[in-house]
Amino acid sequence: MPLNVPGILVPLQLLVKPRIIVPALCVKDIRHLDFHALKRAGYRGAIFDKDNCLTLPGKDTLVPEIEAAWKECRQVFGADHILVVSNSAGTSLDAGGIQGESVRHHLGVPVLFHTSMKPAYSCVKQIQSFFRSIHVKDHELIVVGDRLFTDIVLAARIREESWKERFGSRPVASLSMNTTQTSDISLPLQNTLGIWTTGVWVKEATFMRFCERKVLEAVKKWVITPAKARANGKEKASIPGSEVDTEQSPQRALMEDSKSSEADEEEAFKRAFVRQIPSPPPPQKKSILRNIIGFVQNVQFRRGT
Repeated sequence: MPLNVPGILVPLQLLVKPRIIVPALCVKDIRHLDFHALKRAGYRGAIFDKDNCLTLPGKDTLVPEIEAAWKECRQVFGADHILVVSNSAGTSLDAGGIQGESVRHHLGVPVLFHTSMKPAYSCVKQIQSFFRSIHVKDHELIVVGDRLFTDIVLAARIREESWKERFGSRPVASLSMNTTQTSDISLPLQNTLGIWTTGVWVKEATFMRFCERKVLEAVKKWVITPAKARANGKEKASIPGSEVDTEQSPQRALMEDSKSSEADEEEAFKRAFVRQIPSPPPPQKKSILRNIIGFVQNVQFRRGT
């Protein structure tokens, strides 16, 4: 795997904007995604990582276990509304774009040819240019991948609307608490959806994955959990008879509402977009008595022959 400088520099942005590595949704693999529900919710385009998400690392063919899910995804979104963005196929290290063309042939969807590694802003611009050419807006995209520092940060950077947002400042106008309705589930305002696939087909980059998980755990512990606790405290304060901070500015109230909504977004998205796949039944364990009987019968059969 080549050195990914944009990915290595992500921790610098984490210092001022730690939420960029927090996925909106976590699933084991794409079989758990309800693509029909995503389409009904207004998502019209999809960005997928390749290695350890759709294919084995270094391979160009789809993992057999997810063939049915991939077929459904292509039928729901349309092959021309799906883009594979890889840090191997289609990069400057892909001589002549041979691997990128091979991936496009085997997966049946476009592959982005880019000179900068994910999640570089130049790569983000190329992705946005591709989808705008087919009239798909940024907030109508999902980003699916197995790496936090590349795929999930990529989704966060696609969401950014200005330079101020890159350094943690968010415009008050974007803090509206409007929701979209999917069946009987109320969802937060639609935006680029970062989906983290936690299962890997082949173990690789284990140290980096370990570091990413630890950073995510720290962000959830020190940023997301306190925000949720403050939100719960605010709800209690709103009960009649309790003290309410009447001097709180509308802007500050919007900011706190935004943080509390971020703390509960994943659960709402999970209810709306994750399908439950029954796990295969565990292999039946033979009792010790059956093993002894089988052994005796086998011995008797051999003696008889």
